[in-house]
Amino acid sequence: MLDTSPEAAEIQLRAIQRRSPAERVELAVEMSLTVRELLRARLRAEHPGHSEAQLDRELLQLLYPGTEFPPASE
Repeated sequence: MLDTSPEAAEIQLRAIQRRSPAERVELAVEMSLTVRELLRARLRAEHPGHSEAQLDRELLQLLYPGTEFPPASE
């Protein structure tokens, strides 16, 4: 699903292209961490009784679909 107009996407692309490689990596890491925080908040709301280990496992399943993970240890 695209929720960005072509014009806005072009402006965003040019802004990213003006950044140094190190700045691009930093931006990517920040975005990844933000996504993980948002997913963890969603999981916490959906599963209020889950332990941190259970939430970690749920998060891994969302981030790496199709991968088998051992049960969460308490």
